[in-house]
Amino acid sequence: MNKRFLGISALILLINLSLAGSGAFARNDSRQSFSVTTLGLAQDPLLVRALYAVPSRMAGSVDPDGAVGVNRGVSSQAKFFIEKQRYGGDLVQTGLASNDDTLIKTGLKVINWGFSRQGADGSFPGTGDPFHSVSLFVEGTARALLSLSEANRDKYGEPITALVPKLFAAAQWLEQPEVERRGQSNNFPYTHRRWVLAAALAETAALAHDPNMAAKAKAYADQGLALQQADGVNPEKDGYDVSYQAVGILEAERYLVVCHDQTEQTQVKGMIEKACNWEIAMIGDDGQVNVGNSTRMGNEAAHSGKIKHVNTKEVLQALTYASKITGDERYRNRASLVARAHGWLQ
Repeated sequence: MNKRFLGISALILLINLSLAGSGAFARNDSRQSFSVTTLGLAQDPLLVRALYAVPSRMAGSVDPDGAVGVNRGVSSQAKFFIEKQRYGGDLVQTGLASNDDTLIKTGLKVINWGFSRQGADGSFPGTGDPFHSVSLFVEGTARALLSLSEANRDKYGEPITALVPKLFAAAQWLEQPEVERRGQSNNFPYTHRRWVLAAALAETAALAHDPNMAAKAKAYADQGLALQQADGVNPEKDGYDVSYQAVGILEAERYLVVCHDQTEQTQVKGMIEKACNWEIAMIGDDGQVNVGNSTRMGNEAAHSGKIKHVNTKEVLQALTYASKITGDERYRNRASLVARAHGWLQ
């Protein structure tokens, strides 16, 4: 059967069979699998102490209906940004790592708010910056569902079964030739967006058992690998950006743990190490992140209208994950310094 064109009913059946099998979404044993899982990365003790102890550090401004940030209070006809609902994935992982069922339920509510805006073709009509925004939401949702499946496939089988077909439809929309053409044109100046797409499609492919989608994810990862400079910088708008460097590292790490090709794993791991070596050189012994001549931090406005600043949460995750993946404690040590500088670690 060509799973690329599975109907919704067939896809749900495949998901249920996977959940009932010996391992949720088991990988092909003939391929190399990475030793760290999606949830395993998130369960690091440093992150539990510095981030998850205060869940608002992971995702703030969530309405009771699940709308996040600028999406709060918007009418059904108003413009919104589906990417803001990606924080449902952060809340699910926070809940799983903290054994907090309330946070898991809130995370799923956030994700379901997003899918309440989904169109018949898998897109999200009315969202701003459609291609990039959808790719972020797909990544956050896929990561949440993978983490749930790794934590307890029996307990969380119902939301996984309900959400994977919707997720798969959104990911397939990203692959439509005209959608992809426009999206890649808009993404051109931003290296980190290649890694967002690589992670989003690879995680979805792992859930839906789609080798073609996994191949598309690898193509985006290969683009990201090719863009890295000799000094470890992953360029953003013809320069470097200390915060988006961390975002790209983080998404590459999420891609790495669902990548099954040993050669690709080696290349991505090498990229992560070079990128992290550059990143930690921008962090002082006092834990302060040096923005330097970043092209985006301090220059661009976020959707809220506020000028962007360094995303401490993503710096901490990127460096902590890198330490777990590579065994290099320098990354974890710098992450700890940043957390202490912000009063997030005593």
